[in-house]
Amino acid sequence: MDLDSEPVIELDVAFIEASERVSQLARVAGSCDKALRGVRSAKADPVGARRALDAVGETLVACEKLLTFGEGLTALKVSVDDAVMTWRLATLGAIADAASASGLSHERLTATAFRLGPLTVEVDFDAGTATLSYARETLAVVRAGVNDVLDSAAAQVKTLERHSPSPEETIADLFQAYRVLTARQGLPFGERVFLVDLLPALFYVRQSEAFWKRQDQKSLRPVSRVQLAWELDHLHAARMLEHEQHRLVLGTATGGSASKKQQVLFLESAAAGGQFFLTLAFRRLTEG
Repeated sequence: MDLDSEPVIELDVAFIEASERVSQLARVAGSCDKALRGVRSAKADPVGARRALDAVGETLVACEKLLTFGEGLTALKVSVDDAVMTWRLATLGAIADAASASGLSHERLTATAFRLGPLTVEVDFDAGTATLSYARETLAVVRAGVNDVLDSAAAQVKTLERHSPSPEETIADLFQAYRVLTARQGLPFGERVFLVDLLPALFYVRQSEAFWKRQDQKSLRPVSRVQLAWELDHLHAARMLEHEQHRLVLGTATGGSASKKQQVLFLESAAAGGQFFLTLAFRRLTEG
């Protein structure tokens, strides 16, 4: 969709009349200021002062006539509110239409938020921006235009997919990272660990041989909070939760722990629209 086809506010009669009224007020105010300065400069000249005062009086009468449009102001406010709401709905509608044309799923969540494919988009109409997120983690803030939102969404999903291994590789990496972390923390295998503590260990096991040999920055495989959430959601979707006779078990965050956002991870795949999780463990299948 071209930017030219994005919704715009149409100026109705109320807008045009208000604009003309403000312009007239500005001109009259300038004339009044000039006349008042004439009074001050002509204070030693009675005739000149009288003429200047007459000029002030004329401009004040003009101001009074222009300012007596209370009903017009009320109508203008209603018109502005209606136009803003129309524009907001048109903006969201244009994004939804463009998403459908691109084959992306779209679902309205609130008056300002919607799902766009796997991402959530929150529009701040006052700021003119859109925040794209996944697992309640901000990915990008862009201009709230159709092309800007769709292009950024495509780029963010592409990045997440590019950094994600297959489900088989993901569960193996998590198993190895969990083994590294429990050993480092002196915990028995099978004990719960904090999900966020797994990130450094997962980063460690994912680095290629080229990185360890040459410290090649280009071969780095970063693992962020949102990346881990993305991979765990995809493991759930693929039903790939077992590895080497062990099952991946997640512990939910409840009460006070759920409010500490840096210690928990939100998973979109959980029931009821998603849930915060705090811990992870691998348990032998016989242990349940």
